[in-house]
Amino acid sequence: MTRLSYAVRVIVVATAFGCGSDSTVAPPPPPPPPAAPVVTKLLGDAQKGPFDAALPVPLVVSVTTPTGTPVPNVKVNWGVVGGEGRLTATSSMTDQAGQASVTWTLGPYPHLSQSVKAWTDTEGSEGALFSATGQLTLVLHYNGTSWTRSLNTENIGITLAAGWAASPSVAFAAGTHCNNPPAVRYNDGVWSGMDTCHSSGLTMTSVWGTAPNDVWAVGNGMGARISDPHHAWVFHFDGSSWTTSYTDSQIDLVAVGTRSADDVIAVGRRGRIVRHAGSQWVEQTSGTTNDLFAVWGDPNSARIFAVGAAGTVVSHNGSAWQPQTSGVTAALRGVWGSSATNVFAVGDNGTILHFDGTSWTAQSSGTTQNLRGVWGSSPNSVFAVGAGGTVLRYDGASWTAVATGFQMNFTDVWGTSASNVFVSGR
Repeated sequence: MTRLSYAVRVIVVATAFGCGSDSTVAPPPPPPPPAAPVVTKLLGDAQKGPFDAALPVPLVVSVTTPTGTPVPNVKVNWGVVGGEGRLTATSSMTDQAGQASVTWTLGPYPHLSQSVKAWTDTEGSEGALFSATGQLTLVLHYNGTSWTRSLNTENIGITLAAGWAASPSVAFAAGTHCNNPPAVRYNDGVWSGMDTCHSSGLTMTSVWGTAPNDVWAVGNGMGARISDPHHAWVFHFDGSSWTTSYTDSQIDLVAVGTRSADDVIAVGRRGRIVRHAGSQWVEQTSGTTNDLFAVWGDPNSARIFAVGAAGTVVSHNGSAWQPQTSGVTAALRGVWGSSATNVFAVGDNGTILHFDGTSWTAQSSGTTQNLRGVWGSSPNSVFAVGAGGTVLRYDGASWTAVATGFQMNFTDVWGTSASNVFVSGR
C-alpha cells in the first residue's frame, strides 16, 4: 500500500467515525391532538311545562367534528344547573348519527327559569345549555275518562279560586290580581286573559252565570282605581266586555249565584246579602251575622241556599231568609243542588251535608280534608273538591275518592256535564 492511499483511507475512516458520533436522527413530530368535538343542541330547548313534570320533548344534542362529521360512541354528560329538576340519566352515548338524548323533569315551584347542560369529557369541547320555563297548573279538565292539565301559566303569582262553565266550549275562572278582565276565559280549549293578571289588588272569589253573555264575578280589594279599596265588587260580562255592576266600601262580598238572568244573589262576611232583581242591587236581611261563603239559587223554584261559618245555613223561600239547622259546626264552603229538594253543602274536615227538601243530614265523605267546592251535572253525578288533591264523586248513593293523578289543593269545581268538568287550584 502506498503512503498516499494509506493516508486517504485513514481520513475516510476518521471522517466516518466523526460523523457518527456528532449526529442523531430526530424522532418524527407527534401527531396534532384531535380537534375538540362540537356539541350542538338539536331538540328540546326553550320549552315551557308544569313544575315537577317531564317536558314533552326530550333534550337532544349532536356531537360532530369541527367539519361537521358525526362522532359516534362518545359519552355526553348531562347535568341540571338551575331549577332542581331531574334527568333520566347523567350521561348517554352518541349513536351512529352522533346524537344523544335525555328526558328532563322540571324542578318544583317557584323555579321559573331552569337549565340543563350537556358536555363531553374532551378537553376544549364546549358544552350546550338548554333552558326551560316552569309553569303552574291552575285548572284541570275531566272528559269523562281522564284528567288533563287545562290551564298552565308562568304567571306564578296568580291563584284561580273559582269558575263557571257557560257551555261545553266556554268557561270562566277568577282569582287573584286580575282586574280587566276580572276573570280569565276558556274558549274552545284555549284560555285567554292571563297576561293581564299581574298588578291588580282585586281578589275574585266567585263566578256564576246563566249564559255565555250573562256572567257574574264577585270579590274584594283594590279595583281599577287604586284609590278605591272597596270591600265589595260585582262585575258583569255581557258577552263582549266586563263592567262594574256594584261596588262599595262596606262588608266583603265573597260569593255570587243566580236563579235567573233577572235574579242575582251575592253573599259575604257577617251575613251580608245583596240581591239584584231587575235593575238594582238591594241589601237583604239574612238572619245571621256569621260569614257566608257560598250561595246557590234553584232556577226552577224560589228557593235559594247560602252557607257559611260555624255550620251556618240560611234559605230564602221566596219571601224571606230563614236559618236552617245543619247539625254541624264546621265551616261550610260550597253549596249546589240539582233541585230545591236535592242540595249538597261541603266544608271543613271533610264535611258533606245533603238537604232533601225537609232537613239536612250528614253524609260520609271518607276524608278529613277541607272541602272547598261542590257541583254536579245530575243527582247521580256530583263532584266535591278540596285540599290535598281531594276529588270525590257521588253516584246517587255514596261518595268515593277520584284519582286525578295531580297533587293540588283544589278550590272549586264546575262544568256542564259528567264528561266536561273543570277543577281549579294550585
